[in-house]
Amino acid sequence: MLAAWQLLTSPLGRALAAIVVVLLVGTGAYWKGRADRAALDRSALLAAQVEQLKADIASRERIAAAARETVARLEEEKAQDDELIAGYEDELAKREEPACRLSPADVERLRNGAAPGPAPKPAGAPGGAG
Repeated sequence: MLAAWQLLTSPLGRALAAIVVVLLVGTGAYWKGRADRAALDRSALLAAQVEQLKADIASRERIAAAARETVARLEEEKAQDDELIAGYEDELAKREEPACRLSPADVERLRNGAAPGPAPKPAGAPGGAG
């Protein structure tokens, strides 16, 4: 123990002690810097992920708005189609041929969207196709 004390109190011992302290402080600072850098890297990664999520949310909101517009347009078209079909059903109900109210021309008219206007004459009828 006396030899260790003599070594520490000698100029060589003090120099060695100073070197050990500097190495310990330097090592601690190095590891602290690495931990801080890792925290900054994680922070930057999280910030990038947040920005990506915000962009995804905005994109989904645009898609949802477009889908709502499409649904509204399709509902409007369906209402118009329902109105045309109801009018056509009324027209068919007024026909005098109860056994065969739907001619091939009627089927074609339904396929083409039941456009309003006079019904085409069936094949074989005066003024009709065929």
